[in-house]
Amino acid sequence: GTDNSSLKRGPGHFPETVFPGQDGTIGIAGHRTTYLAPFRRIDEIEDGDEIVLEMPYATFTYLFEKQRIVDPTQVGVVRDVDHDRVVLTACHPLYSAAQRIVVFSRLAHVSPPEGTEAEEPRGQRSNQTPAPDPPGLGPTWAGVGGLGLIAVLVWTLSAWRDSRAHRTDG
Repeated sequence: GTDNSSLKRGPGHFPETVFPGQDGTIGIAGHRTTYLAPFRRIDEIEDGDEIVLEMPYATFTYLFEKQRIVDPTQVGVVRDVDHDRVVLTACHPLYSAAQRIVVFSRLAHVSPPEGTEAEEPRGQRSNQTPAPDPPGLGPTWAGVGGLGLIAVLVWTLSAWRDSRAHRTDG
């Protein structure tokens, strides 16, 4: 979830959004200055950067599209659009909850588990048939898979931050 108690444990999944592998928008919120500050440097994500979500059933790579600053009431930033995407949100500016910084990234590549072929994104989606639940996770996938998603996202952003530091130091 994205309530205060959930975000104290790390990034949270907007419950009204889908998980990777389902058609739609994945919404993830995180803190920038407290509770491990997983999105501390979200404002530094830029063209060419990837957001990688690793799930037990596939790895999903999203490419940065744009960044926006919005009012906290603008919850429509996580609405579904005509392509699959991940939307990251955090309070803005640092040490304030006056606004939200929002990073939009579009699905670029899906890598299924080892031993199977990779798939490119489907492009435009049809709203006629709902996407099935990701394979092999059964009724507990949202709880367990969601925790995995959050853990990997924290690791990915930390790795990204470290690689950024090496690029600017050297």
